[in-house]
Parts: sequence; C-alpha cells; structure tokens
Amino acid sequence: MLNSYEKSLVYAFDPTPKSVSFVKPLEKNNRFHFKSVGLSDKNEETIFLMPNNENNVSCSVIDHSGVGNTSIPVKMNTLKTLMDEYDVKHIDILKMDIEGSEFKVMPQIFASGIFPDQICVELHERFFRWKEKRTFRAFFDLMHANNYVLVYASKSKEEFTFVRKDYLEEK
Repeated sequence: MLNSYEKSLVYAFDPTPKSVSFVKPLEKNNRFHFKSVGLSDKNEETIFLMPNNENNVSCSVIDHSGVGNTSIPVKMNTLKTLMDEYDVKHIDILKMDIEGSEFKVMPQIFASGIFPDQICVELHERFFRWKEKRTFRAFFDLMHANNYVLVYASKSKEEFTFVRKDYLEEK
C-alpha cells in the first residue's frame, strides 16, 4: 500500500536556465513532472531578464535592480493551460516564487476558477518603483475575497502561506 507521499504528484515549472539544469536528474521520478515554462497571466513568449550577478539564479520579466541587460526568450503559460495539459483537476498546494509576476498571475488564477487548498507565495513588492508599486494590502484583499486566510508569514514579510477557509473547516 502506498503512503500519501508515494501517491503525491508534483508538477514544477521554471524556464530559468540554472533551475532547468538543477531539475534534470529529478525527471527520472515518474511522480515528478517538470516543464521549462514560466507561470504568467497569459500564454505567450516573453523576455526573461537574467540576474546581474551570475552566481544568482532568479530571472524576471520585471526590470529591477537584481537583473541586468542580458535576456533570454521564454515560453509562459497560465496555470489553467498547464492544468489542462496535465489533466490536473485540483491543486492541493500551489507554491509560487515568480519574481514579481504574482501580482498579475494570482487574479488570473482565481478568474479561471482555480482555488488550490493552500497557496505559498513570495511577494516581490520591492521590485516596483513607487509609482508602479503593488501593495500587500491589495494582494491580501484579493486572497481574503477568494476565501483564503493567512496562516504563515516569514520574518522577512516576503513569504506567505494562505489556506482556503473551507479547507480548514473540512480538516
């Protein structure tokens, strides 16, 4: 009999070159599915700005102080597109560290009717100039409006975990 860990399926998406190299050995596991695409609010090809420090990993579609002038083209997909491709009907845990894109991706996820049980997200508000600034408040309001409660915040106040209220009530 399989335990719950052995039954779990993991789907990972990241077009960052260093991440793709790192994940290659894990592809032998038939419970782990990886695709070199980014998560976005649209299906498109776009430009990823490479980190200005070659020892860093994170690329971004957002121009900020951590990225340089070097860029690469990458394919981006919505979560709905990826779920349809892999025939995924429900997400238990969605983990996103998408370097500033979370502010436009999260509303699109909810608009698509996707409501994971838990959402772990790193917010990159620091990437935006003051005139373009996204706010934690707007993000938190979005989460609350879609039936999520905050259950964890890191000391840095950048990593957060939200859980669907009805999921908590079921447990």
